[in-house]
Amino acid sequence: MEASTTYDKPGRALVPGLARVFPGTPESVSGVRAFVAEALPADPAAEDAVLMASELATNAVVHSASRLPGGMYSVEVRPTATGMARIDVIDQGPLPAAEADEPGFGAGLGIVSQLATTFGADGPDRWFTVTTEAYRDDLEALAELEAGL
Repeated sequence: MEASTTYDKPGRALVPGLARVFPGTPESVSGVRAFVAEALPADPAAEDAVLMASELATNAVVHSASRLPGGMYSVEVRPTATGMARIDVIDQGPLPAAEADEPGFGAGLGIVSQLATTFGADGPDRWFTVTTEAYRDDLEALAELEAGL
């Protein structure tokens, strides 16, 4: 991750707009864990963020069209203007009816709902936020980043 901004601070590694595309395979979930851990190094929120991203990535490769041949999903980690990290896992939407499996009762979304500061879904985008040490003391710079300045 070589992205950098003028707002970076020594010891603060969260950089806006870090995103990566993963193949829609179960083996890709370990890559998601590594990606999120690298985006939030030495942050108290990193362990929970890695677990939640792993759960959402697993949902993408088990329950969405991302699991079909050639399927993929993306993961983005970015700061918010309120000093949190937002992690988005965006899959390729629902499976075609012929491919759909029985609804499951896994614990993934329950884990996310318990650990996240906030979480939600917008179409194929499943996201959560966690309070993070990164940039938390520079909310003015974060507001500028979020506004695209």
